[in-house]
Amino acid sequence: MKTTKFYPFFIKKEDGLSLVELMVAMTIGLFILILIAQVYLAAKNSFSYQAVTTKIQENGRYAMDVLSSDMRNLGFQGCGVLSKTNNVVTDSKLSWWLDTSTYIRGYEGVAAPVFLNTNPAYNQTPFTDAIVLLRGDSMSERMIASHDFAIKHEFTTTRAHAFQIGEILVATDCKNTAIFRSSGPAVCAAPCLKVEHDYGTTDPKNCYFELGAGCDNPRKNYQFRPGGFLSRLVAAAYYIAPATTATATNKTKSLWVQQLSGSNTGAPSAFEVVEGVENMQLVYGVADAANDDGSGGTATRYMSSTEVDSLGVWNKVVSVRVELLLRSPELQVVSVPQSYTFNGVATVATDKAFRRVYYSTIALRNRTP
Repeated sequence: MKTTKFYPFFIKKEDGLSLVELMVAMTIGLFILILIAQVYLAAKNSFSYQAVTTKIQENGRYAMDVLSSDMRNLGFQGCGVLSKTNNVVTDSKLSWWLDTSTYIRGYEGVAAPVFLNTNPAYNQTPFTDAIVLLRGDSMSERMIASHDFAIKHEFTTTRAHAFQIGEILVATDCKNTAIFRSSGPAVCAAPCLKVEHDYGTTDPKNCYFELGAGCDNPRKNYQFRPGGFLSRLVAAAYYIAPATTATATNKTKSLWVQQLSGSNTGAPSAFEVVEGVENMQLVYGVADAANDDGSGGTATRYMSSTEVDSLGVWNKVVSVRVELLLRSPELQVVSVPQSYTFNGVATVATDKAFRRVYYSTIALRNRTP
């Protein structure tokens, strides 16, 4: 018997996608993926650019803050700037960190800088300026209770101190100031209140135990009055040198400082202040009407360190104009090399790193009215 198959009316034969439909769908999907990738890359590049510019801004501000702080405190001695300073440390004028004939001194950037390059590790970058700043350290300051200048050659402070044997110290009583190297005591029972200023046993020594005249003059006694102050001498030399992260292909520079503070060797140590400072240029505001110690004047003209040296007017410098050029450690940040003006010179970079210039004019508050 013949049988007949019945199919429900709703069942239809299913057809697949044609090749054309498949290619259209793939094209649309690929187009969407490209758009997503472009948005992602744009967002990533924008984030990277913002991160680099933010870091440069932070580094620029920090570098300027560090320089400003030391410059504003230049010449601090506990109770004002005094023209009479007696330095009894031997050969003090042969070492920049002990030369207190002036509390500020600049060095012009040249092709082969010699300042700080007695040790090749310092490696100051050619054509970048350097500056030396000296002051007393207000954080370590202790008041003088008494001064035995004739027998024990020692100060007694009103409260305990942390000065070590061998540290370079500043004593002042607002009438006289002396720079000397602490010679003792070898054992100072707590609370330690004594500081000795005898000849000492290691270089640099004290040329005199008397503190009334420097090494260039005949010895002279002086008794510091109660109410005076003792503090550490802070000597800081700021300069530009290769960063610790620098490589042969990425020659990143940094702001460095050679600093004497709290050292019992009588010599400074090097510290990397901030990475990415490619250049530093300085000019100095000179007050022609200032006193011999630089006090009481306002800047009437700005000069390079070479000009100040030639006129011998470092003691009349009352302000410093600082210009810093910062560069990102990353070399592929901008799409085309940047154009910028630094130290009055328009320049086009040879790489695609990000650069920014910072300016500041800093008044030396211990010298301004």
